[in-house]
Amino acid sequence: MNPIKDGGSGSRATRPRKARASCAGFTLMELIVVVMFLGLIMGSIVPIYRDSVRNMRIDRGISDLVTVIRYAQERAVTDGREFRVYLDTEEHRYWMVGFARLDDQGEPVFQQEVGSRGSGGVLPEHLRFRRIDAQREPGMDRVYFITFHPAGTSDVADLEIELTEGRSRPFRIQLLGRMGRVEVEDPRS
Repeated sequence: MNPIKDGGSGSRATRPRKARASCAGFTLMELIVVVMFLGLIMGSIVPIYRDSVRNMRIDRGISDLVTVIRYAQERAVTDGREFRVYLDTEEHRYWMVGFARLDDQGEPVFQQEVGSRGSGGVLPEHLRFRRIDAQREPGMDRVYFITFHPAGTSDVADLEIELTEGRSRPFRIQLLGRMGRVEVEDPRS
């Protein structure tokens, strides 16, 4: 057996101090490069994420309005009574009402429908009604309505909904009346 000699101090042999310092970790320059790289990645991802969320809200807003329109049409047929979808161009909101009864003068009285689809909604912050070609509610300058009949027909109507920023063409929702069709034109496609 060969005993290991350590110079008489009784401690183990160790690497020289210089070699150990070079293996200790990352240099400041390496950390700065990594942080800058991560900053560049985050700087490019955040705008993409923001635009994606904005586009999802726009899609959802248009989809929700079309859902209420189609639901009113469906309810008119299944319930055998008239339904209307009201559109407020000042507050950018919409809601559905159903025929309830005739008043003392023989005028129809409508009652707002309550429920997940029938209660209506508000356009998201990035959208607003630009132009509505539909019947106007008497005495209310900025409120329009579309009537849906039990036979499956509706008023002819043309809605334009625009983005609040940018200069793109508006979304267009058309109701073709007797055919009962609802067409949606997305300017982004």
